[in-house]
Parts: sequence; C-alpha cells; structure tokens
Amino acid sequence: MNKIFIILSILLISNTASAISLKDLKKELEKTGNEIKKELENNNQDSSTSESVETKIDNNEDTTVKNTNNSEFINLPKSKYLTIEAFKKGFDNKILVLNKTSNGPNSTDLILKIKIDQLSNVSNYEQSGVNTDYYYKENGKWAKEQLIIYYWEDAFFCDSMARKNCVSGGMGFQMDAFDYIFGVMKGDQKNIGNTVTSKAGYKLIPTYVVQEGDVSYNPEQWRLISPNRSNDAEYTVIEISEDESIIAQLENDINARTVEKVETKKKNEVLKTNQIGFNNKISLQCIYTTTNGSVIEQYQFNGKDVIWQNIPLELGVPFSEGDDTFVLVTREGKSSIIKTKLKNSGMIINYTINTQNLLAEYIIEGLNFKVQGICNRV
Repeated sequence: MNKIFIILSILLISNTASAISLKDLKKELEKTGNEIKKELENNNQDSSTSESVETKIDNNEDTTVKNTNNSEFINLPKSKYLTIEAFKKGFDNKILVLNKTSNGPNSTDLILKIKIDQLSNVSNYEQSGVNTDYYYKENGKWAKEQLIIYYWEDAFFCDSMARKNCVSGGMGFQMDAFDYIFGVMKGDQKNIGNTVTSKAGYKLIPTYVVQEGDVSYNPEQWRLISPNRSNDAEYTVIEISEDESIIAQLENDINARTVEKVETKKKNEVLKTNQIGFNNKISLQCIYTTTNGSVIEQYQFNGKDVIWQNIPLELGVPFSEGDDTFVLVTREGKSSIIKTKLKNSGMIINYTINTQNLLAEYIIEGLNFKVQGICNRV
C-alpha cells in the first residue's frame, strides 16, 4: 500500500507546473525540500535520542492504533492533528483565508473554499479529487487558478517526537500544487517563534511519506510525518468564514484586472506599431568600465523583438513586474540609436546604445553619473 502512495505522490508532483504558476512557491518548495532532505539524513544520527524519547512514552514499541475517542484530535502524544470528522465539521463549505508564515503574520496570501464532496483513498484517488478555485497573490494583486484538492482518509499520522506512534483517522489535506500533504493542527492563540497562529489557532503542517529506513516506517501502512519535530506551520488560518462576499470581491478584482490587461495589450500594440524593427538580427556584448571594475551586459535586436539582459521584450512596449521593475526599449526612427529606460529597486538608469559605431553609455538619474561602454557583435 505504501508503494502505491509513493507512486501517487510522484504523479501529483508532475501536475504541479500545470496547476499553478507561483514563482515564489517553487522557491519555497525547493527550500523546504532541502530542509526535509537534511532532516531525513539526520534521522539515523538522532536515532538514540528518538529512541530514548519513545521509550518514555511507548517502551520503544511500534504503536499503531486507530482513533477511538470522541476528541477533535487523533491519539498522538505531541502532535495534535485534527480528526477527519473535526475537519469536516469546522471547515466544510467554509472559506479559508490563509497566511504563509514565512511572509510574516500580517499578510493574506491564499484564499479558497473547502468543499468535501468525497474522501480520497487508495482505491478511489483517480476520481476523488475536488476541483477548487484557488486565489493567490501575483505581483501584489489577486489571481486565480483551479487546482485539485484531495481529502485523504486512510493516512496514518506519526508523532513528531514519539516517532513510532502512528495513528489513523487524521485529515490528510492535499492541494495538487504542493508535493506534500498537510496535517491540520489547532494550537494556542499566540506566537511561537516565526509561527503565528490564527485567531482560531489552526495551522497547516507539511507532512511527508515515511520512507524505508526511517524509524517510523511500516511497509503495511501509508504513514505521514512532519519533516521536523517542532511541527512548523507552512500556513496559518487567519479566518474561517461563510461570507461569500469574500470570494465575490476577489472575482471583481480579478475581472477588473483582466479588463485592464486587455486594454493594456491594445495600447501596447499601438506602441509597437509606431516602432520600426531591425531588418537583421543584431547581438551585442557591451563592456561598461567604472572605477570599481568592468560590467558586461548582453542585448539582442531582431525585428521588433528584443532580449535585454535575458529579459524578452518588444520595441516600444513597456515591461513591468510589480512596482519595482520597469524596462522600456525604443529605437529612434530608422536610426542605429537604441534608448532604454530601466527602473530597478527605486533606481532609474537611462541607456543609449549605437548599434553602428558600437558605443554605449548609461546615466543614473539623480546622481548625474555617466558610464561609457564599448560593444562587440557576437
């Protein structure tokens, strides 16, 4: 059974790129993956410590039990994961407003509505995913993707400290944009290090499939465990709401942004039409020399297409990314003169490049600082 779910995890990972387009999320996943790898490598080194902790709690025996009490938590010594029934009662048909803990306590980063149409398990997972609208921040503005959520009912969650204690009955909450499965915990309403709990205290804890060689491993069960013993949260739940106006407002903002994008595209087409492209492709490598040394930059001009320091652009069409980055490249009529305005982190730099005599310069606005450059065709 465990092998089946390892294969399933790989399949889910392969769908990540098509499900969502978060650059920062990818970086965070890579960072988390490195931390997990380090933790797994330390498992053997920490085995003596782990064994001593488990001895106090369960006499070092592999303990697997089903959740039999009526509590909202499954029966683990240190890891207070919500039961499936508690999750359904508190979250089903509710809107979740989530904060990514690494962004600080005051940011609203993800919003989605939980709708548990069915639970997922080894026998039905191919049909049991629930299509869900997922609202996230992109360059400071709300965007929407549709992803699939799986509500796993047959996972065995293992305790973060007593690692041989593994219990079924907890809610495995997985969005297919992530290569791990969340366990849901409820903690105190206070700050714990960098983890900020929500008003209700709910937080989403990344868990991973226990691999062979780990002290928690059991080949007969699909076991999940937090990658660290602090049960660090990836997201905290800022709000659980039935107010549909939250989603309505997001849709209004996204629709307005879509209209804005269409209008901007039309405007850019006009700007592009006013530019005369190059008949032949020109590739330049320009060396700018200052008292601090030399800087090499590369540009390419082909028709109206431009590649400026690896950024694909079009003549006359501004490129922006958030409020901090702006680039505009223009050609003066049919001449060999290229003008570029670059804004980055509050600094504005104006370039002039002559593609015929292969001379270049840039000036930093406000500082009256000019740097000369020499270009070569490549």
